[in-house]
Amino acid sequence: MKKFIFCFVLLFIAILGVHAETFKQDVRLRDHTIRVSDGVNIYDSFLSIITRSNGEPVYCLNPYKLLNVGGVYNEYNYNEFSFNLTDDTISKINLIAYYGYGYPGHTDNKWYGVTQFLIWKNLGIGDVYYTTDVGGSRTVKFENEIRELENLVNNYYKVPSISGRYLEYDLNTEYSIVDSSGLISNFEVESDLDVNISNNRLNINTSDIEGVFEIKFRKKSPVTKNYFLYNLDGAQSLIYPGKISDLEFSIFVEVSNRSIEIQKKDSEGIDRVDASLEGAIYELYNTVGRIGNLVTDKNGIAKRENLPVGDYYIKEVLPSKGYNLDTNTYHVYLNKDNKNAVIISYEEIIKGNLEIEKYFGENGIYQYEDGASFDIYDSNNNYVDTIETKDGIVNKELVYGSYIIKQNKSHEGYKKVDDFKVNIDSDKNYKYTLYNKKEEPKPEVIKQKVVSVPNTGIHDNNYIYILSALFIVSGIILIIFGKVKVTLLK
Repeated sequence: MKKFIFCFVLLFIAILGVHAETFKQDVRLRDHTIRVSDGVNIYDSFLSIITRSNGEPVYCLNPYKLLNVGGVYNEYNYNEFSFNLTDDTISKINLIAYYGYGYPGHTDNKWYGVTQFLIWKNLGIGDVYYTTDVGGSRTVKFENEIRELENLVNNYYKVPSISGRYLEYDLNTEYSIVDSSGLISNFEVESDLDVNISNNRLNINTSDIEGVFEIKFRKKSPVTKNYFLYNLDGAQSLIYPGKISDLEFSIFVEVSNRSIEIQKKDSEGIDRVDASLEGAIYELYNTVGRIGNLVTDKNGIAKRENLPVGDYYIKEVLPSKGYNLDTNTYHVYLNKDNKNAVIISYEEIIKGNLEIEKYFGENGIYQYEDGASFDIYDSNNNYVDTIETKDGIVNKELVYGSYIIKQNKSHEGYKKVDDFKVNIDSDKNYKYTLYNKKEEPKPEVIKQKVVSVPNTGIHDNNYIYILSALFIVSGIILIIFGKVKVTLLK
């Protein structure tokens, strides 16, 4: 009849999908006399190693009830409410059991007793302590073993030193972080980034994709089998230790193109003719030292990208053409809140003073010329201004560049000076002392009246020519006849 009832119970459990198990007490641990009391119930006895039918150890969850040896227990692979245990409590019990009896170095039977003792302590079922004997007085036993097991359990919940970090990294860069706690190798890692753990280091390879990436860490589970809870009305409830709940944490990595950009602007907002914002050189430093130079382009802009998080200092060492050196030192801190820093530098144009001292006179005697006027043209022949002397002096501030000065008005009767060129290339006074000489008088042109003479005879040039020829011929004849005459007389 009893056999029939037992078989019926097994069949009923199978129909409900609940497995069954039987247990036995194998070894008595007389050195482990433990008392548990909640003020109403009391357990006061030595421990025995309890095993499943296959010989694997299990642990008691209710010391105020006796084990039903040979009884058929219902097996649950989840935390059924009737056990009145939290998930955190089951995780802790599983962890104690993992590091306890059967863990490498913990194969002596005493470790079963220490494991059961700590399980009861963590269940919160009453005051749990060792006694000298059954019915004996409170005592302290197995202190070293208890401390060792508690340390192992507590260290399991420790996370690497990298936990809680928010990392800010550059594009296309490799990073390696040493874990000072030495625990990181106990974790598995998962991320959309290229990450791995080796030699107590977290290695991260970023790509050319910007964004905030999560890196998940999961403690490597020391146990892969599932735990089981066992229950039988009126008897002790039991636990077969199994898989520990996952210990997880995450860190975040922001991958971004952090940069510093310098924008040079004319302080007066004027487009200059000869000056340029191109070619200024800035030196870039961080807290370690010099990083490099930034050189402005034709728009006055210089930019450095892919900079790590940190403090930076920027200082101009060579100004652009026509501008004074910017003596300011700019400080920038790049981080997730300030990825792309822009520094605007308002540049002061070089300005020189044109001074003209004007004289007029002659023979080494000169005096100041008042009212002498000059037109100023830039290098593109654009009119700039007209200036005029007062008491022989005039001053005009000119910005960097080349200018042509043309006198347009002078003292009456005196020459204007020749056009001259002025090059303004520094903040200084450019003085020109000019002298006007008296204009030389123009020669007087006397205009005479032309009078016509009346024709009073024949004036033929051909006639003159004919007469001249006759005289010449006659002379020749006379000479010839004369020579002949002289010959005859002889």
